[in-house]
Amino acid sequence: MAQKINEALEHIANAEKCLKTGFLKWKPDYDSAASEYAKAAVAFKNAKQYDQAKDAYLREAESHQNNRAFFHAAKAFEQAGMMLKEMQRLPEAVHLIEKASMMFVENGTPDTAAMALDRAGKLIENVNLEKAVHLYQQAASVFENEERLRQSAELLGKVSRLLVRARRLDEAAVSLMKEKNMYKELENYPTCFKKTIAQVLVHLHRNDYVAADKCVRESYSIPGFNGSEDSTALEQLLEGFDQQDQDQVSAVCTSPLFKYMDNDYAKLSLSLRVPGGGGTKKSPVLQQEGGESAQGAVNEEDDDYSSGLC
Repeated sequence: MAQKINEALEHIANAEKCLKTGFLKWKPDYDSAASEYAKAAVAFKNAKQYDQAKDAYLREAESHQNNRAFFHAAKAFEQAGMMLKEMQRLPEAVHLIEKASMMFVENGTPDTAAMALDRAGKLIENVNLEKAVHLYQQAASVFENEERLRQSAELLGKVSRLLVRARRLDEAAVSLMKEKNMYKELENYPTCFKKTIAQVLVHLHRNDYVAADKCVRESYSIPGFNGSEDSTALEQLLEGFDQQDQDQVSAVCTSPLFKYMDNDYAKLSLSLRVPGGGGTKKSPVLQQEGGESAQGAVNEEDDDYSSGLC
């Protein structure tokens, strides 16, 4: 470790020599200085001196900027951000990666910018969900502007799931619609079916049966949806929801088709409850014979499910 640190310090000294000017050297050698700072950063990183590595990457970035090599400056800023990540200083790390992404865009490499934003979103997702949503949305927009719909749709998928996790269901419904339309344009119809299921779950949790029903009706225009297991399950789900038949709704929501969706949507399906907390649908004769005791049993069943599953 000591050897690596000494190696790094030697590169720093070389970089500073490159930046010095004198009677016979009027202009700093930014290119050589940037190279020396980059070598110093790698040596510090190998020695696990992440704070010093971060500083070396920042000085490399500054040298590249002075040399108008903005792509390389952006890469150095991104590497500095990764050193901050190693120190668990995630907000600062994301700030530097965002700075790098802006430089990538200005340099005419938007794809690299979008990938940087995606990495930043992954870093901050478990710390600041709202910030991660913003970063993924930015990255999706960049890919969409470049007509790279598959990458944009994948990022919107992350946005939709995080919005569901945050219970921002109105925004999740909008995101899912945009995501689904992209997959339709890509002619990835099986994925459209899964997005329809997610849409229906979100709308039913929003207590908007009409919107959920509309999603299913519109999806019949997608090739292959009519007669698929997805459409059959959704028809059964909507029927159970409309009839306030909790048993039918639960049977659909615990089926493998729903249970093995992305975790955030699977949780939505498991916690779905019909309006009024209805239980098993009983015939009018049985309801009359049961009288108040039957009603009490239903109320007790309501209490068991009133809080839903977490």
